Parts: sequence; structure tokens; C-alpha cells
Amino acid sequence: MSNRIVLCAIFFYFFSDQINAQCVSAGPNSPSTIVNDASGGVLAWSNTGDVVTSNDDHAFATTIVFGGLTNFLNTTGYGFSIPTSAFICGIKVEVEKMDSGLLFEGVDDETISLLKGGTAVGNNLANTDKWPDADSYVTYGGNTDLWGTTWTPAEINSANFGVTIQADLAFNISLFTSASIDHIRISVYYDNSLPIELLDFNAQRVSDDLVEVLWSTVTETDNDFFTVERSIDGHNWTIRG
Repeated sequence: MSNRIVLCAIFFYFFSDQINAQCVSAGPNSPSTIVNDASGGVLAWSNTGDVVTSNDDHAFATTIVFGGLTNFLNTTGYGFSIPTSAFICGIKVEVEKMDSGLLFEGVDDETISLLKGGTAVGNNLANTDKWPDADSYVTYGGNTDLWGTTWTPAEINSANFGVTIQADLAFNISLFTSASIDHIRISVYYDNSLPIELLDFNAQRVSDDLVEVLWSTVTETDNDFFTVERSIDGHNWTIRG
């Protein structure tokens, strides 16, 4: 078997219990810092601070006749305190939003991406549905969705973690079309059930049929023993004798 298969098998074995465990949620939390980012789009967001609570006061971007893309609405400072030993299972973003205008207005998602260290990362989960005509929460991601990237508790606890939103007002034949956002909130799902806090984990191929596995822990709580398993396909496992 190849070195790559052996190492991957060991890695996924070690974390398999975490991945399959029941995750708990933190939040939903609201942002404390909201910024209109003009690095993309042409329509600025006004009243950006109104997305902090659901109270029918809206951040909005408006076009008079001709449409266009909004600037990015960057929201951070969600105030999470995920345990440092936790494994992140998924992230859910809920946006309470609506469109408005005269005649046949239309607003679409252009960008819905998470911010890591203040920079957009991973998958853009913008969908093709028109924004609702009345305030409604629309959900992006979920309890098993990592948005196409990896996350540590420190990255989520950071003041620069959040979500960026950009809307498309290009398709409309109306007057004064607006994209309006009343509230943005994020929930984080994580598992902290393992009784150990891992310091390091290394595997090195010694020969064609031997891999040396070394690990160390910072803390162990009610932990009795370790069992090492191996696999060549990541699905079927046998205990290493």
C-alpha cells in the first residue's frame, strides 16, 4: 500500500469519533462590526448598523433606474467562545432580508461567503432565489457545512470572523429597487466530547509494511487507553495488533 493511503487512513481514524459525534451549537450570535466594503460593486449600503438586531430597521442599497451590484457588506465581531479543544462541525448563517421597489423589482444573491481573518474564504453559497418581498430569514450552510474550507476554534472566536454579503440589483425594470437586510446571525456547531486535548500527532513510514505512529497530549480527562486502527480505503477499519 502507498505511503499516502496509510497516512490518510491513520489521520481519519483518529478524528472519526469526533466527526460522527453529536455536535452542539453556539449562537445564533449577531455581529458587532459592520462595514460597507467598496472593493466590489457600485451601490453602497446605508444604515449598516441596522443588521445587528431584528427590529424592522434595515441596511439597504438602492438603485434609481439602472441596476448593478452592491458593495460588499462585511459583518464581523460575532463574539463566539468555542472551546479551544473543539472540533468544528458546521456553520449556519441566517439573513433576514427583503427587496422592494416599484413595478417588477428583482434582487438576487451575488456573494454569501464567510470571512476568516477578515478575508472571504471557501465556497460562495449565494443561491439563485429572488429575495422575498417581505422580511424573511434565509439560511445558508448548516450543522455539517464547513463552506468548503477548514476551521479552528481560534479562527471562529476571532473578532475578524464573519460573513460578507453582496446583492445583484441588475435585473429589474422598476424604480427605486432596494436590497434590504434587517438582521444577520450565525450559529456554529462543534463537538468537544473527546476526553483529550491533542498536542501533536505524527506518522512516519518505516518500511513497506510498518508505520510508526507517535502522539502526545496536553490533557486527558477520564481517558483509559488508546486504540489504533488501520484502513486502506477510509471506510473499513481493523485494530492494529
